[in-house]
Amino acid sequence: MRKGLNRLAAFLVAAMLPISMLTGCATYGVIMNEPLAVEQATPEDVLQSTTVDAGESSTNDITMILAFSGGGTRAAALSYGVLKGLRDTPMHSQRMLDEVDAITSVSGGSFTAAYYALHGEKTFQSFEPKFLRREIESEIKKRWLRPGQIFSRTSRTVAAMDLYSQDLFANATFADVKRAGGPALIINASDLGSGVRFSYIPEYFLLLCSRLDDVPLAQAVTASSAVPFLFDPVMLANYSTCSTSDTAWLSEMQKRAAGNPNLTQLANGLQGYSRKDKRPFIHLVDGGITDNLGLRALYDIVEASGGAKAYIERLGKPVSKRFVVIVVDAASTADPVMDLSPNPPSLKQTAAAISDAQINRYSVDTLQFISNNARQWAKEWSTPSHPVELYMVHLDFGSLKDRKLADTLSHMPTTLQLENSQVDQLIDAGQSLLRDNPEFQRLLKDLKTK
Repeated sequence: MRKGLNRLAAFLVAAMLPISMLTGCATYGVIMNEPLAVEQATPEDVLQSTTVDAGESSTNDITMILAFSGGGTRAAALSYGVLKGLRDTPMHSQRMLDEVDAITSVSGGSFTAAYYALHGEKTFQSFEPKFLRREIESEIKKRWLRPGQIFSRTSRTVAAMDLYSQDLFANATFADVKRAGGPALIINASDLGSGVRFSYIPEYFLLLCSRLDDVPLAQAVTASSAVPFLFDPVMLANYSTCSTSDTAWLSEMQKRAAGNPNLTQLANGLQGYSRKDKRPFIHLVDGGITDNLGLRALYDIVEASGGAKAYIERLGKPVSKRFVVIVVDAASTADPVMDLSPNPPSLKQTAAAISDAQINRYSVDTLQFISNNARQWAKEWSTPSHPVELYMVHLDFGSLKDRKLADTLSHMPTTLQLENSQVDQLIDAGQSLLRDNPEFQRLLKDLKTK
């Protein structure tokens, strides 16, 4: 996989060169995290306060996790449509939306996930005008190109983060998200230096001797959506102000990793942050590079928590009889336009085709991998008197009944601005995909007959 990404990067450099030159005056990395204070220097002390409050609205009938994929505004609008669909689905005296316990996201999906985790019900009044229906890319460019700015040390990444922080997230930090009392939020990026998936969770920041609560929400969203060559990486310092060599959860993970290649790879990757002299700085880019669905990050975090039972305890709720995973997949489909001509495809077409092929193939493997693990988690939670049923809900454009619409949506650009009519189509598609999904219909039927 790593060699494939290296080849893809070479193509992208060539294909994106004119764009990268527009962003290309020399910029300087800005460290975007603070070290733990001396009184916080014991990692296990900080982790004692990381348990998530499931919220008063949850009935504990369902344990529900949402996964929002990458794909620019296309992904953000589709996942927003699914949130609206869950809001409009009644469940006894509650709404299905009130049963969401955690959201894991990458890239474009991270805008929706973070906004909802912070703003809750207000999302349905303000997210569309503040993000979905704005020319975000144009506004970032204006900020970066304003007089005197282009020759400063400020990169396009910092300009984007400032815009998100001021206009979308009101300068909120992860501590503010926790106080909001919504679902647990897992925003995912990619560690460019090691290829490790990097999630914005307390455990990972403690490996850097840093504290997640103090991190701006906008920083995580910027890192998660920092497409290489278009945006500089988000840089974190790997501080030496605490001891991470005896971190209990990582040591326990390494013990459990014996005979498990996926867990071994994760444990070894995370252990790499202990080599402070070799890796004093960490560079984060788009989460879609290492997992465009945000699902493998879910596996990582379940294992980092100590396994399925420990993760449920972290969510702050008892085990429910129904475990629901809803995957909002805004992936594109192959574009056959190049096959209509005998001429060789352009570098841009070739780069896009390679990117789509690798992401889509990896996503198929990821869906199967997580489905298998989710079944195992359900078994671990089950008892003879309390069996846990899994509902794996995969929502993608290929499931739409209208094939022409499916083709139109899957070929929309993955930019950060779309036409209002395109946003409308995506929001409607998210609602209809959820409503018509057979697995979701099975869940509704089982809830009625409980």
